[in-house]
Amino acid sequence: MSIIEHVKTCVIDDDETFVYHTAEQSTSLIFNSIYVLVGVSFDGKNYVSPDTLTSDEKVNTSAQISGFLLYLYLWVRSDWILSSNGSVLWKY
Repeated sequence: MSIIEHVKTCVIDDDETFVYHTAEQSTSLIFNSIYVLVGVSFDGKNYVSPDTLTSDEKVNTSAQISGFLLYLYLWVRSDWILSSNGSVLWKY
């Protein structure tokens, strides 16, 4: 079973969400418990469904998701220390 197939069999915990915020873009991405994007905020207050984004907003959001996935990848690697903006501070 692939990772994708396995994730699709998981029970989604609607009470557990993860927020990835980028200060330089003023964008917040909200993911559910299996890291599916469920909301986006461009002002930190109003969240919208990813399905309602314009083409330009989708391009911006895609770039932010790429940054989040890199951050997540480095986070799960125990030998990386990250700064608050996601840049690598130290690898030991």
